[in-house]
Amino acid sequence: MFALKSKNLLLCLSICVTLFAACSSKRVYDDYQSMPDLNVFWPKADVKTFDINIEQGGAFNGFLVVRHSFMIGISNIPVETELTSPSGKKINKTHQVALRNAEGKVIGEAIGETTDLKFALPELSQLDETGTYKFTVRHISEMPTITGITQVGIELDKQ
Repeated sequence: MFALKSKNLLLCLSICVTLFAACSSKRVYDDYQSMPDLNVFWPKADVKTFDINIEQGGAFNGFLVVRHSFMIGISNIPVETELTSPSGKKINKTHQVALRNAEGKVIGEAIGETTDLKFALPELSQLDETGTYKFTVRHISEMPTITGITQVGIELDKQ
């Protein structure tokens, strides 16, 4: 009986240590925005805007996170981004966000029927000014809406 309690206690402690380590990451920002009316459609007119407060400038790993159905019928999403620094400097970029690899398999972490795809954003790699950066992203697909997208987000980790 004592050995079983010790094993349970050890398991519990291991889980707590793992959770603590996960919470102490270098994450400085993350925000995810749902589609209008909680739909799974991303309309072309729906520009996602993120206000990213940087307290200490430096090098970062920035990602666009696209949360979508693993049954999505397209292989990539063309997006346009704009980053505006606290001093007003703007950087505009166009990206092709691949949702499937060359074999047609969905890229990203699948959780049930949902997949989270993290796409590296080089424009978020060096943020030297302190203050609030404004980051916008919109899809520029020929389709008026993209079906299967549930959320779009930004994750920013200090290097």
